[in-house]
Formats: sequence, C-alpha cells, structure tokens
Amino acid sequence: MDKAWLAAQSEKSYLKVAGWIQRVRDAVSGNRSPLLTWCLDYPSPDHAPRFTHSGRVVQGWVLLDPEKADTLSRVRIICHLQPAFELCCPLELKRLDVIERILQQPADGHEQLSCGFRFTVPPDLHSFNLSFELDGQRWPLQRIEVEPAVAENTLLKVIKGHNDWLFLDNDTNFSIDQFTGRLQLTTRGLKSWEAYVDALKNGFGAQRSPAVMLVAPTKESVMGHYHPMTAAAVSPLDPVFALFPPGLLLHPVSELRDTLGDEAFFKTDTHWTHRGGSLAAALVARKLGLSAEHLDRLLASDRYRVRNHAGDLGSKLEPRMAAPASFLTSFHYGKWVVYDNGLPNFGRVIVIQYPDALEEGCCLVFGSSSSYSMFNYLSRFFRQLVFVHTAGNLDPSLIDAVAPDYLIVQTNARFMIRPPIADYNLKNTIIEKQDSLDCTAIERQAQIRKVSDLELVTSLGLEPWHVPVSAIDHEAAV
Repeated sequence: MDKAWLAAQSEKSYLKVAGWIQRVRDAVSGNRSPLLTWCLDYPSPDHAPRFTHSGRVVQGWVLLDPEKADTLSRVRIICHLQPAFELCCPLELKRLDVIERILQQPADGHEQLSCGFRFTVPPDLHSFNLSFELDGQRWPLQRIEVEPAVAENTLLKVIKGHNDWLFLDNDTNFSIDQFTGRLQLTTRGLKSWEAYVDALKNGFGAQRSPAVMLVAPTKESVMGHYHPMTAAAVSPLDPVFALFPPGLLLHPVSELRDTLGDEAFFKTDTHWTHRGGSLAAALVARKLGLSAEHLDRLLASDRYRVRNHAGDLGSKLEPRMAAPASFLTSFHYGKWVVYDNGLPNFGRVIVIQYPDALEEGCCLVFGSSSSYSMFNYLSRFFRQLVFVHTAGNLDPSLIDAVAPDYLIVQTNARFMIRPPIADYNLKNTIIEKQDSLDCTAIERQAQIRKVSDLELVTSLGLEPWHVPVSAIDHEAAV
C-alpha cells in the first residue's frame, strides 16, 4: 500500500481527533475556537533554525473550521514579546502545500489559501508565546523555547532604501515592525503610559516648571518615502500620543519633513542632523515660552560645513558607507561644559554653563541620544543646561533638588514601546553603571570625564548624584 496515502490518512485521523478534543475543551469553557488545526514550520525540532538579515524566522500556518473560513483575513497571530508590547501578524502567505496535503483539496481559488504567516524575532530571544486572535478574542497556541543559534551582533542591522538611504533593521526596538504596523502596545503598556503622562501633567511636589516632552521622530516617519517598505496607516504610538494634552507634547514629524526635507536626517545614521537638532531645539524653546524672534535671530548667524558622515548605520556596512551632511562650525558646547561624569549612555550627567545665553534660568533635560545634537543650541538658549541620560525616565528627587526653571523630557519614538517611568532612581543607575565598567570603558570615561566646577554642581543641587572616581577626578583636577 502507498506509504504517502497511509501517512495522509493518519494525518487526517489525527486532525479529526485533535479537532474533536479542541471542540470539547471549547464547549466546556464556553469559548469555542474557530481554529481547526495549525503548524509551526520554524522554529521546530524537525528543521534547522532559519535566519534572515532581520532575525530568527517564525513561520507556520493555520486552518479554520469550514464554517469560519470567511473570517481568515481577520485572523492574527500574536507573538507575546514583553508585557508592554507584542507583534500582531496577519495571514499573508499562500500555502498551496497546506491546502493540497492537509485538506486534500485543490489549492487554486481555495478560500483558505492565504493561511500562512511569517515574521522574525531577535535571534537572542530565548522564549516567547504565540496566540491566535480573531475579532478581539484570543486563544493560546504554544510557548516557544529555543537556543540562541546565531549571535545577535553577527546579523546586519541595516536596511538599504531608495537612493541609498539607510534605515534600522533587526534592532531591539523592532523598528521595522513599528513602521509596518505589526507591533502594538498591550493594554498593560498603555496603562503604564497613562500613569507616566499623569505624572508629567501633575508635576512633582512644589516644582511646576514649564515643561515639554520632545519625542524625536523615527527616521522612517520623516523619510519614509525612501524606505523600501510601506508604512502602516496607523502608528502603534498613536494611542500614546493621544494621551498627551497638546501643550505638553512635541513630535515634530511634519516640521522636520516640510522645513528641512532631506536635511532633516543623516542619510547614513538613525539620528537627525545638526540642522534637525537646531529646528527641534527651537521648537522646544518656543513651547517653553522663549521669544521666537530672539531664537530666529540667534540661529540665523550659525554657520555650517559639509563633510562626509558614516554614522551608526553606514559604519556597519562593508565597505563602510558615508554621505555628505552639514555640521555646525560656528559654535561648540564642549567649551562650556563644567561637569561630565563620562558614563556611557544611561546615567550620564552633563552640566553646561554659557554666560551669554538668551535666558538666565536653568533647564533640566531628561534625554536620550537625540539630545546630544541639540546641546549646541539649547546651551545658548538657557544659561545653565543640566542633562541626564535617562531616555525620558523621570527622577522626582532630582527635579526637586535642581528646581529648574524649565524642564525638557526627551525620548526617541522607537524607544516608546517600552514605557518610561516617573519614579526613576538616577543615583542607583550611576552607581551600578560605574561599578560595571571594564578597563576599556574606564579608560574611555577618563578621557571624557570633567569636573571643573564642583561648586556650581553643588549649587545646582546635583551633589548627591556626583559619584567620585578618585583616580579620574584627581587627574582632572591636576
């Protein structure tokens, strides 16, 4: 007897039994699933793992009960990644093999032909859960546990768009999935954002400084016409932006696109250009009440020079790719830095004092990587600029201690799938970061660290966040 025929009959029998068991379970629970059966092709113990430039491939198919076949286009496969966000993937792949082998029906024109799904997850993700969703109802499918077969840093994190514009790919913030709309915030994620926005609106203690939250747009949202993929009609961050009162939020997508065009972002970098940082800084300052006329007059005298720039994307390519970009040459904030603890990323504290600034007051910035290109401008707007690298996380004790005249909260849009918190402990971050540095990082910190006016740091209320590093501080003092 034909072995293939026997295998097919065995598979059909299994499906009947499995379907019967599922229907019994659903009948008991009162929540009947429309799912007939499903299969996960990758990852699977039966196949070697598959990877693309975007990460680990997750691929499979689902079949519905015949009476529910007309709802197939509304089915979503949910990949639970973190409590705050998840992937929501439609059935987009035509699977002739499934229709012909499993249902033993002609595939041509079959109503469940597009029953396949495929997406990628980071290669270092060890485990995740899959669920089946239809019209707002969900049923669990499987928990996936895998061994990391490919180191994350061996996968290219760059995708090349039209006219050689470079964009992020395979990053921990799922930039591609955000752009295409496959990533969405969970109910828990949105509730965390609600709590954070409430904290921003209500202020902290007696401190009621003029405040604004600046969200640096993703490069894709401004330069999307160069991106090789199609943007979703609705951004996963739209529900978050809707939580903010208009006067508190600045997300300058249209301003950057309409005012600067191709000069808004580096062609080979994820960040906005110096001109982009200038525009963002001016928009923030206006929201904080500074005179538009004074700001325009100050910035009109700025001079720029074009040079090649590889950035955080072009430097990842082989060969390295660079493109011309304009850089401010008439001013550099570095001359006016009086304090810099030199820590990499989170936990870094920088104090800039520029005596000829437009405003006498102190501006406190809880910022991220996009803030750095704004220092050349913000430091000329506010006499004292205090920057802490927290990506928008707020430390109320720091706000109370500094009592700033102005408060800027800055994060990057691609980070917002992980809601920031309003009870951040900056001091603990600084101590933990300092203790975790290896020899190479300590040497790098020694080259950056600057403590030239500790008296000013103390007067600004920052002394509790100054963690002395004896050898480094001694060399700085000498």
